[in-house]
Amino acid sequence: MTTPAPQLPTAAPASPDSIEATGVSFAFLQELGLKCIYQLGEVSGQQVADYLRLPFFNIVEKVLKSYVDDKYCEVLQGTSYVSSTWKYVLTVDGRRKALEVIARCAYTGPCPVSLAYYASLAKHQSPNLKDIHRPEVAEALSDLVTDPGLCEKLGPAVNSCRSIFLYGPPGNGKTSVGERIRRMFTGSIWVPYALEADNEVIRVFDPSIHTKVALSEAQAAQLGAPDRRWELVERPLVIVGGELTLAGLELSYDANSKCYTAPFQVKANGGILLIDDFGRQRMEPRELLNRWIVPLEKREDYLSLRTGKQLVIPFELLVVFATNIEPKDLVDEAFLRRIRYKIKLSDPSADEFREVFKRCCAANRVAYDDDAVTHLIQKHYVEAKRLMRSCHPRDLVDQITDRAKFLGAPPALTQESVDGACETYFVEF
Repeated sequence: MTTPAPQLPTAAPASPDSIEATGVSFAFLQELGLKCIYQLGEVSGQQVADYLRLPFFNIVEKVLKSYVDDKYCEVLQGTSYVSSTWKYVLTVDGRRKALEVIARCAYTGPCPVSLAYYASLAKHQSPNLKDIHRPEVAEALSDLVTDPGLCEKLGPAVNSCRSIFLYGPPGNGKTSVGERIRRMFTGSIWVPYALEADNEVIRVFDPSIHTKVALSEAQAAQLGAPDRRWELVERPLVIVGGELTLAGLELSYDANSKCYTAPFQVKANGGILLIDDFGRQRMEPRELLNRWIVPLEKREDYLSLRTGKQLVIPFELLVVFATNIEPKDLVDEAFLRRIRYKIKLSDPSADEFREVFKRCCAANRVAYDDDAVTHLIQKHYVEAKRLMRSCHPRDLVDQITDRAKFLGAPPALTQESVDGACETYFVEF
């Protein structure tokens, strides 16, 4: 999925012009290239370069020449005198060598970038490099009905780019507010397909998280010829909920491919990590905060390879915790202090409740009737001693629409339809 390009970053990673400039060793490139040819079969030099996303001349051509010298490859007839068009095929020794390499690490694809280069670029792509002002916050929240003071609280919290604790009763928009923080950050960032560290490969680019930016011809010309091992993407928003475990915050090693996958927080670098339903994970909140005390303070995370070697990874992201559990029931004061900003999203006022109802009716093409909403509030909230939640109008309008479809009639907001929806929506505790 691609979207129109947001503001481009000020600089793109430069395409390497030598083996040294790739950030990986010549031996690493040799092994990666062998796996490529083994997988693709008869292949041209340019096809190998495109597969590895590296320049052919002065880099891939040297790797291919070493194969010929070592009798791992044979050169078949090319289509011209240009060496990038020459066809290569593995010899028996080449296939044997490729299988040895695959047994150690089966990763194939774009050549990884060095961890050091990634760390350097990540710091220049941190979401806190641009201050957020009131207009950006107001625009990001414009499709929500919120307390007028939320903008003033949320803006400074976002500018801190450290951590935000959104709490309050269920159904009042904590997740929605967390998602809209992403809209406050403009621009795009570069994400590598993979990293190389201590001769190990760590996959980073995730198409389910990273949305590629569609460039116009003018924008592509502005960027020139960047390093093709990186993708230009929108600032990511990673949402994790009750499924999050401590293991999900560490490097994940695949015994079949013999390589790693980066955890959520690495994929969220340059953007936002929203931990939804905080306190309902399969671990104690204290364990999660203990794990992130150093990253939240130092903006560096420590991840371990299976060899025991520890890697220092940038932690350039905004972490948002959202919960409907009372803070005092989650962690003690000392731990809560680690989370810089605490913002409560309270129940809506009657006027805010009506405004949410109007918007939900408009979105579902249901005529708004204020008398029906007045009846709803009096009978099902005041008399029932029930608290209003921001999600109730959306859910009740959906119920009314569903019932209208069943009856084969146009949906209408009436006292009767409101009572019918409430009968199957609310449960007495």
